[in-house]
Amino acid sequence: MRLSIIIAALDEAEDAVHALAPLQHLRARGVECILADGGSRDLTAHLALPLCEALVHAPPGLAARFNAGADCARGDVLLFIEPPSRLPPDADLLIAGALRLTRKPWGVFAGFNEASSFRARARQGLSRLRGLAAPGQAVFVRRRAFEDANGFDETDVGDAADLSRRLRRTSRPVFIPRTGVAPSIRRLPRLIPFRA
Repeated sequence: MRLSIIIAALDEAEDAVHALAPLQHLRARGVECILADGGSRDLTAHLALPLCEALVHAPPGLAARFNAGADCARGDVLLFIEPPSRLPPDADLLIAGALRLTRKPWGVFAGFNEASSFRARARQGLSRLRGLAAPGQAVFVRRRAFEDANGFDETDVGDAADLSRRLRRTSRPVFIPRTGVAPSIRRLPRLIPFRA
């Protein structure tokens, strides 16, 4: 399995660097890191370039950034995160083990951000019960399944929750529990109307 991590950023130099810097040991193990930048006017691209295999310039929408990153990724498994999400140091091993043991084509890091509110945690729990990702959570997916789902919907919100609704049509996800990713705090507290 070759893993590609796609980080979508826009005018968030500090958060992008904080997301990429801890991934350097994963790069040493063959994990590909891609920053999909939506036209940042700050130093995001300049500071992130030495920390990733590729810097992709994309339209500003979240879905467009994720799709652009996926288009240039070489991995057969894609992991999508938003700064300032943090990955565990063994993210690649956790994903490989989860996909191998369950034989499912996709999954979600189901960790909580310590600063997220009770309502945001409840929202995550509800999403998990329904087999969906909550906004801000990291989704990993085999490339074939991602392509079969037509990637992120650039005409909609285009976040993890949106992608997971289409992936769920073929399989419920495998959830990597709390030891996993700390989701983006700015996305979790936003309660959007739930769509099954």
